[in-house]
Amino acid sequence: MRRGAAAPSGALKVLYIGGYGRSGSTVLDRILGAVPGAVSVGEVRSIWGAVLRQDRLCACGQRFSMCPFWTEVGARAFGGWDTPVVRRALDAHRAVDRHRHMPMLLSGRGSPAFRRELGLFTDALDELYRAVAQVGKAEVVVDASKYPIYAAILRRVPSIDLRIVHLIRDARGAAYSWSKEGVVKPDAVGEDTYMPTYRASRASTEWLFYNLSFDVLKAMHVPEIRVRYESFVSDPRPCVASIARFASLPFGEDVLRYIDGTDVHLHGTEHALGGNPARFGDGSTLALRADAAWKERMAPGQRRTVTMLTAPLLLRYGYLGRRGR
Repeated sequence: MRRGAAAPSGALKVLYIGGYGRSGSTVLDRILGAVPGAVSVGEVRSIWGAVLRQDRLCACGQRFSMCPFWTEVGARAFGGWDTPVVRRALDAHRAVDRHRHMPMLLSGRGSPAFRRELGLFTDALDELYRAVAQVGKAEVVVDASKYPIYAAILRRVPSIDLRIVHLIRDARGAAYSWSKEGVVKPDAVGEDTYMPTYRASRASTEWLFYNLSFDVLKAMHVPEIRVRYESFVSDPRPCVASIARFASLPFGEDVLRYIDGTDVHLHGTEHALGGNPARFGDGSTLALRADAAWKERMAPGQRRTVTMLTAPLLLRYGYLGRRGR
């Protein structure tokens, strides 16, 4: 889709949660999936990686290959997940989904080979997201893939009306969370696969890249709403109402009554992929609480490093110059 071009009539709305990891995207994704007319499917980008390669678990508790939701999606979109179309899409994904390709995706330029691979992959995404909407009986697909490069690719799918929820967390809180060891990936099967840990310098650099990338997409007229993690977890209903209105979903108090203060009551089976352990809870009630442990436990040197490296955006997003920050 060209810069500033309006989505075509009949385009499928994809509500894309973008931002740096450990910023609450999994919880926000689950809560938005409970809004009538929406279907939450987690990190769709992971299908083209570990989900297919390792047959990881869906949030329903079954392997991807055995999940009835994703089996039907694959059948509608590609005639099944083990087909030449899917294998070709996997190759195309590996060719185009690289952060170094962001300038070409934003500009619409690139070599003939790159444009060919991009076209193949966006054709596959068109079929995939439409199948998700059909099977989920939804008007809006909520995708919590987070990566800016994947959002830039979705922007190139003509049949998708991309709406970005730019989820921002204080860089120091995100960096502290990435430093924690021993957090097991809940969707891995038959092995103790731990979530990665990052040094403060790497977490800071990635935080900057992710957030700046989404600021650039907004500047290129991709519809975007900015949400701060800290505001969301302390008072979720207004945030969810704003996002629902942004996506043309119902947002009245009667619709959002499942959000009671900071307690969120979810019902039904979820079929989301990827994310953190919050994806695999019992699904009954989420008790939202701000993770502010970094303020007391973060090593002074680590805190200084993150603050120094990310100060311009911390200031821009309102995280500096406040009491207690």
